[in-house]
Amino acid sequence: QDISLVDGTGTRKLQAGKVDAYRYMTFYLSPKPDHHDVFFNQVVDPIWLAQSNDPAAAALRQARQDAKRPAAWRILHRVTYVSRVLGPVAGQQAAPLDQALQTLDIQSNYELIKTLEPFVRDKAARYVDFSAAVRRAVVTYLPDLQPHIDQILAYLVLYYGVSDAPQLTPGGPS
Repeated sequence: QDISLVDGTGTRKLQAGKVDAYRYMTFYLSPKPDHHDVFFNQVVDPIWLAQSNDPAAAALRQARQDAKRPAAWRILHRVTYVSRVLGPVAGQQAAPLDQALQTLDIQSNYELIKTLEPFVRDKAARYVDFSAAVRRAVVTYLPDLQPHIDQILAYLVLYYGVSDAPQLTPGGPS
């Protein structure tokens, strides 16, 4: 489904709960004969492979070598970050930070990240520098979010992977 809908006035509105950004990592696992077996026995639909006239199915039938079981690479994808469009603020049900973001017309955590990114992205090597940059950017450009600065900092530390942050070090705050 589309992340946005056109309302009665012709204005495009983001749908609450829809994913507006994600990040993933890809791992290439060394070639092994077992990966060939997994691909043909668990990943590819055997009925599609046997019966489809699709050129991809025909190519896979030609490439399949069950007797030889050639070593095959395995590609593994892991999603490491997901941002969703914030839902409507209904009374006191929404978190205070979510209410503050929507007041500023920031519709998701990712929009907050993109707003602050120019001021913090090159400071992620050291927590002290990163923390100062986040605080300075919020005070200067998003002063209405100052009451939530610790929560924003904690979120951005995780997003940017600031490795020496207390949140990410053993024994540090959780």
